Amino acid sequence: MRVQELYEQVAQLGFEESLESNDRFIFAANRAIYQINSLRPHIAYVDIVHYPLANLLPNSSLEPLFCQGSKIYNVASGRAIYFEAMGSGKVLIDDENDSSILDKDFDSKGKFTSYSFIIPNTQNKPITVTFKSDYAYALRNVAIYESCLSNDAKDIPCYGAYIRYDLKNIADDFLAFSTPPIVEDRNYTRLVDGYEIESDTLLLPYGAPSVYRVSYKRKPKQIGESGVLPANDESVIDLDEELCTLLPLLTASYIWLEDEPERSMYYKNLYNERAAEIISFSRNLSPAKALNVNGW
Repeated sequence: MRVQELYEQVAQLGFEESLESNDRFIFAANRAIYQINSLRPHIAYVDIVHYPLANLLPNSSLEPLFCQGSKIYNVASGRAIYFEAMGSGKVLIDDENDSSILDKDFDSKGKFTSYSFIIPNTQNKPITVTFKSDYAYALRNVAIYESCLSNDAKDIPCYGAYIRYDLKNIADDFLAFSTPPIVEDRNYTRLVDGYEIESDTLLLPYGAPSVYRVSYKRKPKQIGESGVLPANDESVIDLDEELCTLLPLLTASYIWLEDEPERSMYYKNLYNERAAEIISFSRNLSPAKALNVNGW
């Protein structure tokens, strides 16, 4: 269905050739598109390349380490550092000649805060990392990386039992995760368990490197963004044709909700009946299978 067709059908439901407000139509239509899309959401896929950088500190603790004074790590090389700290102090990094190449403060009261810094050690020579404070402090998830993703400290990956991937930052049209979120494919690894979901964020285990295909419900495209008047808009609405049959009813219901509540309720009831039919039919699309229990 095209936007122009939807506009004409909604106007006819009001026994008119046109609608009073284009903005009101666009608002109601976009609201209806989102609502109807939830009946049978668009599914999209994104590949998560999950190969965490190796931590050069083999004995780094994932549990909080409470310290007083100095905590020293000797590392064979390193170009970036990540750690989480609670308290105040300094992280000092010296090269093999005991010359200071990094001197940064950390200050976090009452909670662990993550810090990441690029280490100016272009030749990847041995370094000494020292955490130092005049007060008690706690460290967690300390990691030294031999390589960097860029020269921006924001690109230094976190370290922990899980690596977090915010799907809203990876896929612009992300709406919600599908079930299951990680799908099986011959070219990808399926992770049946061991991962976590936090709202829009997928947490993959640090120790399970691979490429994962993630399935998600994508946002339907909105109408009216081109600036073309709805009556002249030939763009195709981002719903399949069967779901588009619901659009005129629900859009009309939203348009007349305030001015003519009885008419609005009438169209909403028609929408509910048609939506129930579509949902009921979609449940019976799978082919029937016969199971021989008698061994014939």
